[in-house]
Parts: sequence; C-alpha cells; structure tokens
Amino acid sequence: MDEQKELDLQVAREEEDLADGELDLDEKDFWEDLTVFEEPAAEAAEPEAVPAADDSRPEDVPAAELKADSEPVPEFAPEPQGEPAPEPMTVVKEPPVQEEPAPKVRSARRTRRKTDQDWFGVTNGRHLLWKSFIIALMVAILMFLPSIVWDEGYFLFLGDFNAQQVPFYMLAHKAVRAGNIGWNWYTDLGANFIGSYTFYLLGSPFFWITLPFPESWVPYLMGPLLILKYALMSMIATAWLRRYVKRSEYAILGGLLYAFSGYTMYNTFFNHFLDVMVFFPLMLIGMDELVENNRRGVFAASVALCAIVNYVFFAGEAVFMVLYFIMKVWRGDYKTTFARFLVVGFEAIIGFGVSAFLVWPSLIVMLANPRSSGMLTGYNFWIFTHERKPWVILLNFFFPPELPSQPILLTDSYMRWTSVQAYIPLFSMAGVIAFVSENKKNWLKSLIFLLLIMAFIPGLNSMFTVMNSSYYARWYFMLVLMMVAATVITLDRGSDEALHTGWKIMAVFTLAVIAAMVLTPKTEKVKNEVQQEVSDESGGTRIETSTVEEEKTTLGIYNKSFSIPFYIMAITCMVSIAALYLILDERRKRPKLFVSYLMMGVCLFGVLYGNYYLVYGKTRSYDTKNYIIPDAIHGAEKLHWPTDEFFRIDNDDSFINMGMFWQVPDMHAFHSVVPVSIMDYYEYIGDNRDVNSKMDYKRYASRSLFSVRYFADRIDYKSDVFGDPEAEKPDTKMPGYTYLYDMAGFAIWENNYCIPMGFTYDAYILKSKVDKNTSKTNRDKLMVKALILTEEQEAKYIGLMRKVTKESEFIFSESAYFNDCLERAEHACDSFSYDNSGFKAHIDLDAPNLVFFSVPYEKDGWTATVNGKSVEVENVQIGFMAVLCEAGSNDIVFTYHTPGLDLGIKISVVCTGILILYTIAASIFVWRRKRHEQMD
Repeated sequence: MDEQKELDLQVAREEEDLADGELDLDEKDFWEDLTVFEEPAAEAAEPEAVPAADDSRPEDVPAAELKADSEPVPEFAPEPQGEPAPEPMTVVKEPPVQEEPAPKVRSARRTRRKTDQDWFGVTNGRHLLWKSFIIALMVAILMFLPSIVWDEGYFLFLGDFNAQQVPFYMLAHKAVRAGNIGWNWYTDLGANFIGSYTFYLLGSPFFWITLPFPESWVPYLMGPLLILKYALMSMIATAWLRRYVKRSEYAILGGLLYAFSGYTMYNTFFNHFLDVMVFFPLMLIGMDELVENNRRGVFAASVALCAIVNYVFFAGEAVFMVLYFIMKVWRGDYKTTFARFLVVGFEAIIGFGVSAFLVWPSLIVMLANPRSSGMLTGYNFWIFTHERKPWVILLNFFFPPELPSQPILLTDSYMRWTSVQAYIPLFSMAGVIAFVSENKKNWLKSLIFLLLIMAFIPGLNSMFTVMNSSYYARWYFMLVLMMVAATVITLDRGSDEALHTGWKIMAVFTLAVIAAMVLTPKTEKVKNEVQQEVSDESGGTRIETSTVEEEKTTLGIYNKSFSIPFYIMAITCMVSIAALYLILDERRKRPKLFVSYLMMGVCLFGVLYGNYYLVYGKTRSYDTKNYIIPDAIHGAEKLHWPTDEFFRIDNDDSFINMGMFWQVPDMHAFHSVVPVSIMDYYEYIGDNRDVNSKMDYKRYASRSLFSVRYFADRIDYKSDVFGDPEAEKPDTKMPGYTYLYDMAGFAIWENNYCIPMGFTYDAYILKSKVDKNTSKTNRDKLMVKALILTEEQEAKYIGLMRKVTKESEFIFSESAYFNDCLERAEHACDSFSYDNSGFKAHIDLDAPNLVFFSVPYEKDGWTATVNGKSVEVENVQIGFMAVLCEAGSNDIVFTYHTPGLDLGIKISVVCTGILILYTIAASIFVWRRKRHEQMD
C-alpha cells in the first residue's frame, strides 16, 4: 500500500498545480514532447526513459549544445519498435479504488498525445496558436473598437491611412472585381495597375478577403482587417518562438510583444506594412524546418508568399535571411552541409520564381522610379549628415511610438515617416540587455548586435531598403522579432540577476532621458508685440505697435507644441518601469502567476496606449464625420458632372486622391509608384514630383494640356481659396476659370480653355532648343503652342508641321495662352473612349499629322493602330504619346499590355511545377526511408 499512497500523493500534487493555474496536464506533456529540448537520441529511445509522473521540467540545455554532443531525434521519427514501455499504473500491486481513476485518465491522455505531434515536433500546438490568436484578437478589438464606434463603423486614422490606404482599397476592389487590371485611369494621369498597386495591396491576402463583399462594404472592412492582422501576427510569431522556449506561455507572450510592439502601432499609419509583419515569421519557420529537420518545400512556399505580399519589403527580408542563416551556422545552431546549403539556395530561388507573375511586372515599374535609385557614397555611407538622427534611432528603442508626422522627443531630425520605432511593450530593452549580458556565444546575440550596428550606419541600413539613399527603418520589424525572442528566452531560462540588471540599465537610461528632456534649458527666439509712444508731425504723440524678436530661455527641450503627448509618453514609460519591477519580483515569490502578470501588462499596454495612440492620431486629422465620410467616401453619390465627354479634374490640398474616391480621372494624386514618364514631365517643367502630384498654380497651361476641365475647391478650407464665387469677376488662382456650383462640399470651377483629349499641332520645336533656351516656367506654355520632338523624330516626320527655330517667335502672355488652347481644341478628336485595356479615338485631318494624347508613355506597354494598321507610338512632350495619322478619317486604337506580365506568368508556372515535383519527390523519399527503417 506504500506505493498506492505515493501514487495518491502525486495525483494530489498534480490536481493542486491545476488548481493554481501553473500548468495543466496537456502542457506538461507538451514540454516532455518538445524535441528541441529532449535528451540525446540514444537515451531517449530506451524504454527506461519514459518520464515519471512528477513536476520536473526539461533540463535547461540549449539546442546547439545537444547537437554538438549527439544527433537529435528527428521531429518525425517513427515510434520505437517492440513492446511499449510500461505505464506508471503497472507498478501498483493492488488495483486502485474505483472511485479514483485519475491515473488511468492521465495515462490515456498521454498515449493519445504521444501520437498527435504537429509540424514542429510539439504536441497540442494548435491549442497554443489559437490561444495566442484569441488573446491578441481580443486586445486588438478593444484597441480599435472605440475609434470604429466613433466613426460609425469605419476605421479612419490620419494622413496616409485616410488619403491612400482607404481609397486604394476602394479603387482596387472595384478594378479587380471588374477585371480591370491593365491601365488604370484614376491613378494620377493614368498608371500600370499591377505595377502601381502590388506594393500596396495586390499581393496581400487581406485585400483578397474583401473581394467577395460589395464595394460599399470596403471602407467598413478596414478596421476588422487590421484587427485580424494583429491576431495573426501574434499567432504566427508564437509558432516560431515556441521552438526556443520551454514553457508555451512564453511563446504566447512573445507573440503578443511582437504584435503590439511600438513598430506595429506606429505603422498602422502605413496599413500595408503590417501585412509584411504577419507573414515574415513563416520564412524563419521554413528555414528552420529545412535545415534542422530536412523538411522540403516549406521554406520555398514561405519565400513565395512573402515576395507576393510585398516585393519591396522582401528585398530586406532576403538580406535578413542570409544573415540569419550565417549566424546560426557560425554559432553552431545549424549543423549543415554544403549539400544542405545548396538546397536552401535552391528553395529560395524557386520560391521567388513562383512569385514572378506579380513581382516581375512590378519590378519593371519600380526600378524605373527615381526614388529607388541614389545609393549613399563617401562619408554619407558611414556617417549621418544630421547629428540628431543617431539619437532618434536610440531613443525609439526605449520609448513608445510617436505619430509619424509629429516628432516629440527630438524635432528637426528629418526622421518623420521613416518607421524608426522598435519599442517592446512593458520591457523596453530590459529583456534584450539581460539576454546579452548572460549569453556569451549565441547566434541570437550575435545577430542582434549585427542588426543594431547596421541600424546606426546609413549605408548598411540601406541594404534593407534596396540601397536607397534616404534613411528608412521599415525593416525594424525583423529586429523587433529578434529582440522579442531574446526577451522571452531570458524570461524562460535566464537568471533573476540578469533580468534585474537589464531592468536597472533600461530604467536608469529611460528616466535620465526624461529628466534631460524636462530640465535642460532651451533658448529660442520669440516674437513679441511692443507698444511705444512716438511723436507725430503735429507735435502730439501716438501709440505704435511693433514686433520685436527676443530670446527666451525655458526648461525643456522636447517639442513644446505637443506637451500633453510627451507627458503621456513619459508616464507610460515610468508606469511600465514600475510594473516590470513588481512583476519581476513575482518570478521568485509566485512563479505560477509570473507569466500571467506579464501577459496582463502587455495586454493593458496594447489596449490603453493603443487607444490613446489611435484616438490622438484621429484628432490630428480632418473631421471624419463632416468631411471624409460624407464628401470623400460617399462623395461619388453626390457628383453630377455637366459633361459626359472625357475630362480630368484638379483639386486643392484639403484632401488628396479625391479622384479615387469619386472614380473620376484626377491629375492631383498621392501615390509613390506611378509611370516614370509623369516624373520626367514634372522635372522638365520645374516642379517636384516625389510621392505627390501637386502642381504649382503657375503651371496652368499643363492643366489644359492634360484635358483638366474642372477644379474642385473645398468650401471650408480657408487656407487655400481658389476664388470667390460671389465676386463679379472672381480673381482665381489660375486664369480662365468660371464658377459653376457647389457639389459634395466643394466649389466646382470650370476651365474654359480645356483642350479635349487627342489633338494636333501645326508647329514643332526640337527638344535640344527648348533645353537650352526656354526657362522651366514657360515650358508647359510652349507645349500648348508646339510639339517637342527629338532630332530622330524630326527626321521621321519632317514636313508634317512648321519648324520653330527660335523661342522668340512665341509670346507667353495669358491672352496668347487662351488663343493657343482654342486653336488646339479646334483640331481635337471628335470622340474619345477608354477602358482598362487602352482607349479609342476618332479624328478627321486635312493632312497627315501626329495626334497627341496626354496619356503617360510606357515602353513595351502601349501599341497602337490607325484604321487597323499598326503604327509606332512616339514618346513626345516629355513623357506622353503621339501617333501618325493620315489625311481623312482616322480610327485610332491604343492597346495596353502590362510589361513583363506574360514572362512573369510563364516563370511562375514553371517554378510552381518544379516546386510541386520537388516536394512530392522529397516526400516519397522520406516515406520510403521511414518504411525501410521500420522493416529493419
């Protein structure tokens, strides 16, 4: 009966553990089955190694050391042959009392779970991932719900989110559902749809989720999709992290830290950045599975998925994966051979090839974009040109996120919108510092050190951003995940001393920065009005008010314009420091509740600071209820344009991309990826076009050249009034406009000198002459007068038009501009229609001539026929198109084919076939080997 009493005591201990919430029986089995922490294979295979029914944990032995001693048991190794090991119940000499069947239940559960291993060598992994998903989902709901309720079902934030993400989703949803994936007429002056929208959404599974829903639902789906992204981000990060911790709770904690990190909150502003964060850990899982467990095809599939989701971010992810592989091999965590190295390279190439159907046509457009060029050279490669930039990078590891458009800690550092954020909720850098201090030779420590070095050296940082000369930290999510891994591994296996050391260093630095920000004196110039008494001509005196600039010294070097956000940020840091100190003490006192307290802290940060961040961001934006929702999202329902002919619109700066909301061609666009020919034109006339087509009002001739018929001026946008509709002769910002009426919150003005799409010239001038003699301010006015040709084009079309040899023949007055527009309109096409595959036009000519269309030229994209015969498409007027037409009636047809799409599809089909055959062959080989081993 002594053995029976011992068994009863053990059952009582397990029931007590369950009641305390430390670890249930399923999770105890989880640790016993986690292969990365198993004993060497030779010992584990023996029947005596069946673990006893006690509360012991796996030994704290790193995976790399196990591999150095002996080969680990494969995660999918077959069950040992022969008689199964006796269960603990068999040692009982007398049968237990029937009323206490607990030992039999546990034995049955263990037997069932031993045969229920998932892909990563652990049991009950699905429950672990669902826990992570559900917790993150609930936190994200609480984080976003107040903002969604405030906007009556919509989620609207500020800046780029409202002006880009929402209209892009609406435009692309309608285009894809209608099959209009060729040329898009509602993006700037027109754009390659695939090339322009792959970076933003075309490869995102979250965008494709919207397609079954009606178009009117799309703005309502933006909030739920963000919530889903946060939940999936946590779940997939948990799937990778659980390989490196012994207790499953720490993997879930790590997933939450990753999902609600400062980087994630900051980049809610850039909705499509979060798509990349969701799927990035899959590549880490795929590589680990390939190198450690020889699982073929998983890495290639993850590469394909990540490249499709966002090919620009994938370039940085590829650099990271190379460093990840090198560090693991160098530190001995990967025991690989040259053959395995070749397999990794093969799967990477094949996976990228699978994505070619979307990536290849997009790369053609992206590589032509001037923003993708401009490599750092000289001292700029190693040193920042602005002394505050390194401090901005450093501080954003210790402080929660600021709004991208509103720096608080360090102003005037030229780091806005760069995604410089890497704050880990609750922990800040405490866990990372503890991990670094306690580990000597470790692949993760080496990788984090290398990534930090690269973050602080401009040229090395640019390796993650296709060698862009501008500093972007949009790759920091990879660094954040590594720092999260270091944090949870330290919590799982590190010492209390290391954790407290990390906390002390983090706390001292953070509090010192806050103190410095508040107490450092700052001298700045202020303007004050001063009244003084002066003598007048009559001998009397009068009071005059003048403005005097004085220097004033105050305490505090933070941005005083945003004092409240600064103090909220400071209080958040101090509360986190205090909370972490209290929770760390629980690691010794009440270890069973330690992880629960940490999760609660992270969840509270996500809910409280997340709500503050989103709500405060909304206050810095336009009025959503009285402007964005009624006049932008629902504005198309209120529009009634006075003509059915083709036209473009222009609008003020009150809100950008209104044409996308309204589904009307609009020359004023906020979009980073447009045809390079548009940028060439802007540069040629002296305007800057980087991410925004915002043309100066002085370039009024360009509007007529582009067939801009209407200008929309926001009625209550007082800082930019186009003209006074009530004035007898309105003094508008551009000549030749007449007020029509108010519509959708805008005053609509008509351009009386709009030139219809497709027209001819009676004169031409060589580009070399214009380059040399014509100022940029007059070049668009010249383009209304004459067609600009190159010497090669002149040789082909000589005699069609009168040649202008001197600019002095032209007059650039407003009256001359009016006459030129009217003359061009007299020789314009009498019909013009368009769709996603191109456009059609008809014109009658008295003599052969070139017909000009203000549609952006794209090499290898456009082909044309006139009366059914193929003609050459000429690049004229610095980025636009013209074709030769004969005397008489001319039916013109322009057809657009997305450059690189056909080749990309072929590459994808071939690579997909190779990947399928490769995966099947590898699976058959593994199956045969296992069968052979079983037969032996």
